[in-house]
Amino acid sequence: MVRIRSLLPDILTGINICIGFFCIILVIHASRETNAFHYNYTLSAWLIIIASLIDILDGAIARWFGKTGAFGIEFDSIADFTVFAVAPSILLYTFFYDGYSILYAIFPLFYLVAAAYRLARFNADALEASRKKIIGLGTPISAAIIVAVVLLVTDLQEQGTIQNISWGLRYAVTILILFNSILMVLPVEFITAYEYCFQSTRRVIQLLAAIVAPLLLLHFRLPSLSILLVGIIYIAESLGRWLVQRRTSQTHN
Repeated sequence: MVRIRSLLPDILTGINICIGFFCIILVIHASRETNAFHYNYTLSAWLIIIASLIDILDGAIARWFGKTGAFGIEFDSIADFTVFAVAPSILLYTFFYDGYSILYAIFPLFYLVAAAYRLARFNADALEASRKKIIGLGTPISAAIIVAVVLLVTDLQEQGTIQNISWGLRYAVTILILFNSILMVLPVEFITAYEYCFQSTRRVIQLLAAIVAPLLLLHFRLPSLSILLVGIIYIAESLGRWLVQRRTSQTHN
């Protein structure tokens, strides 16, 4: 029993690698001429969101069991690169840019490189004693926000609200990709997902997210909108705290 408990974080990490692999397979087999188009992309996006939740659980279990060694950090980083960097990049390109110039691949590629840089920097800083804050937007949250946009578009298409992906929508998605990518590489302190979910004391903002997100889900039947809302609140809160702390430290100096 003790052996299984100690292996549980690595098992969850392995599951995330499998999820990343199957997401890529689903996207490869998706075709705009078949009925499986929306199904494949929707399933792939939801799997990435599930993987982000597994990643949070994985980290929490590793802390509870005191299993946060070098191997676990490296193994988790490989899983994160697969499911939160490679899979979303391929998903973004095939969903929004496939059929157009190959030059549009530079935007998903920019996201991929930014995610790789973010993970490498995390590994380099992993030996620091205190990690209540993380530098740069975490790849699980970044990926969840990105694929939530894919879910939102597929939901709106199925409802008949939009028919085709307009260039205006592509430009908006491109801006979101670049913004997310920049947040991953900027030297900005973000609240860890573990702290935000389990240790945060900002009850008012969390209560707002807990109330508004289900209302959006029930009223618009768009769960992706709820995910986007939570992601936006998280980013805004983290950036707000970082700016306040930076201004306070400059004032003291």
